[in-house]
Amino acid sequence: MSYFEKLKNPKENFDPYNPDSLQSSGYENKLTLYHADILPFIKSSLKFKNIYSVSYYVFNLIFVVCLIFYSSYFYGLNNEFKDVIYYIGIGFAGAFLLLPLHEWIHGLAYKFCGAKKVNYTADFKNLVVMAIADRFVVNASQIIFVALAPFVVITSLFLLALIFTGSPYNLTVISIIVVHTSFCIGDFGICAYIKQNQNQGIITYD
Repeated sequence: MSYFEKLKNPKENFDPYNPDSLQSSGYENKLTLYHADILPFIKSSLKFKNIYSVSYYVFNLIFVVCLIFYSSYFYGLNNEFKDVIYYIGIGFAGAFLLLPLHEWIHGLAYKFCGAKKVNYTADFKNLVVMAIADRFVVNASQIIFVALAPFVVITSLFLLALIFTGSPYNLTVISIIVVHTSFCIGDFGICAYIKQNQNQGIITYD
């Protein structure tokens, strides 16, 4: 489960490895979020109009448009429609194979912020895969760093790959970017929530 804490006359320092001390340090509970509530929480957070919610939709739109245009270009090179579907399908499947890497990058980001241990879990019923730094407290800037690290790293790598891959594999690479970006809905949703409540000094822990 995840907890989001609201700043309330806090002391300057708190122990990031002991969330039980937060209330005595001047923090109060704002929201307790259980794993079953993650998807509704994310959908609600993306309704906020801020840089993170808007960026999520803009990135998705840009990459989908690129996929449509490149698919049309590829089809226009005397390729059959089934070839277009084939290479897009490889990309879609490849994006699912990236999920372990995605969560591993989350874990690395947590450790960079000071987490001593990171666990990985999946809620297949709700189609959620998670990297969890159990009871490790992070502030707003740290959680945004942790949340967006996989999107930045993986998207950058595959955009770079477009330079070195030619047709038809560019179609596969763009497809991977499209699907992976859509998978980042939870990451952008958390950032949108943090941004919306930035004046309340939000901190969080799993």
